[in-house]
Amino acid sequence: MSQKFANQIQKFFPYVYRAYRKEFALRKFHRNNVMIVVLSLFLFFEQLVYAFQVSAPGSNRQMVYVQSALAMLFFVFLSLFYQFRKPQALNYFHRFYEISLCLVGMIVALIRFMFIEYDSTVVHLPTIYIAVIYGSAVIFIFSLRQSFALYSLLSLSTIILLPRVHPEIVVSCYIWDIGSNSIIAFLVSALHYRNFTKEFISNKIIADKNKTLLAKNKEIERINQELQNQAERDELTGLFNRRKINQLLRDLHKRALRYEKDFAVILLDIDYFKTINDSFGHATGDRVLKSIANILHGSLREVDSCGRWGGEEFIVICPDIDCSGAQPLAERLRQAIGTCSFYESQQVTASFGIACQSNYSTLTQLLNAADMCLYEAKNKGRNRVITDSASRSLSFPFNNRTGWNIRAAAKTVPRDRH
Repeated sequence: MSQKFANQIQKFFPYVYRAYRKEFALRKFHRNNVMIVVLSLFLFFEQLVYAFQVSAPGSNRQMVYVQSALAMLFFVFLSLFYQFRKPQALNYFHRFYEISLCLVGMIVALIRFMFIEYDSTVVHLPTIYIAVIYGSAVIFIFSLRQSFALYSLLSLSTIILLPRVHPEIVVSCYIWDIGSNSIIAFLVSALHYRNFTKEFISNKIIADKNKTLLAKNKEIERINQELQNQAERDELTGLFNRRKINQLLRDLHKRALRYEKDFAVILLDIDYFKTINDSFGHATGDRVLKSIANILHGSLREVDSCGRWGGEEFIVICPDIDCSGAQPLAERLRQAIGTCSFYESQQVTASFGIACQSNYSTLTQLLNAADMCLYEAKNKGRNRVITDSASRSLSFPFNNRTGWNIRAAAKTVPRDRH
């Protein structure tokens, strides 16, 4: 039965988990501090008005109001200090300060209660007493323990001190008035605390779910990025694969035709790569491919794109330049590759073929032209750059309408490109 009752109490008053208690206490403190700022500032001006507009100059009442105004001014400065220098952890002083203004108000209400003149048969609760107990319940957020301690202390102090200060009072019905109003104020404060707690827990649940959802979204983005990289990148070199390069070429070709822009394609092939694999193993060959990829990635313009075209062959796409602009770039790449040692102080060279879009009507013709230039670079001794403009007057038949004559070229170029 007791467990069932405890469950009902916990259901009515939500439980703040241990992991959230520090944050909950801080949020409650900051909320109460804002109320202290507003209330103490209002009471400061109110006490000044009573001191200099209502009370007689030099009277004891005026001195009381002035002292009350100074006390409220202290609360104003202290609450503003905590407003701009928010504590990150609460100690006993912070917890006492949180209820201090309410405690001062209750003490003032108790003193007023003691010094009012009463009839022996009639005892009315002063207006300030009612205002303090219900105002505190509505304005501040107090825990059940804090509320119970404050209202119990006020009601018991009033019940004990009132007959001692006013022995002429012969009726005891005021005890029920004090007790019932304290109980009602406590219930109002408890409901206020319950609503604040429910709101805090709801916000934390939403925040935790959003955090979990954000983490899942980031994980999905990471997986999608990995899948995209797998679909677009070569696994060994990290450069674009052939599928992605074909897409870039189609997009660039459409843009070039629409805006009458030119672009160049550079094909390069590692010289004697089969010998590297046969002599030093495929692991060394893979290191050579990775090193070439790093050189390409670090030597190109930001607008250029490069990828692995197949095997030991790479491709570079250079927007907005023609063969005269692409040739110096290819030369720099050739020199950078030729000056690097890749295995046992051995050097690797590469052959280059360049073709420009403006000379051809289709992408197939453009790629065939670059491929033929690469074949010619191999045929002329490797480690060199050949452009399509230079190749037309040499050994490869070319047709202005259809591009390179592949059949005729095949008869003049050896098929072993390594």
